[in-house]
Amino acid sequence: ESRLALITLLKRAVDAPALALAEKSQSDPVIGAAAGETAAVIRANQAGPAKLRASTMAGVKNLTDGNTGNRWSVPAEGDEWVEVDFILSRPLRRITLDQTGRGAEFPESYELYVTDDVAVLGKVVATGVGQTNKTVIDLPVGTRGRYVIIKNVAARKDTPWSICEIFVD
Repeated sequence: ESRLALITLLKRAVDAPALALAEKSQSDPVIGAAAGETAAVIRANQAGPAKLRASTMAGVKNLTDGNTGNRWSVPAEGDEWVEVDFILSRPLRRITLDQTGRGAEFPESYELYVTDDVAVLGKVVATGVGQTNKTVIDLPVGTRGRYVIIKNVAARKDTPWSICEIFVD
């Protein structure tokens, strides 16, 4: 369990030694599959930081600045979206929209797409309603793609949709 936890934690790395460890661990019968996934994520991380776009670009840089005191915020009218471009296709397990300090400013109802071509979104990978403080979106096993697009698809008049940080696992 501790080796599996270590391999999973390495997904946040970008350095060559972490990639070498993940690649070497692929032959391990217990953690090999997880190590292969981790190696793919590290390669994508090495391509550079994710690029962000949104229906409203003001504040979009706040999504990954490491400061939950900053936020991206838009009126929740039912057609807002955020796009994350990882530069390379990569495995994806979970997306967390952190609304710390803005507890009620979650997406009213969301659709999440994962694709390698933003011109062809394909099927919705996950749907749901936002959650207070953090909206955690678990993705189906084997989900992989270059782009993640999260759409708010329902209007709400009393509060906006805000994201302080977006976390990808």
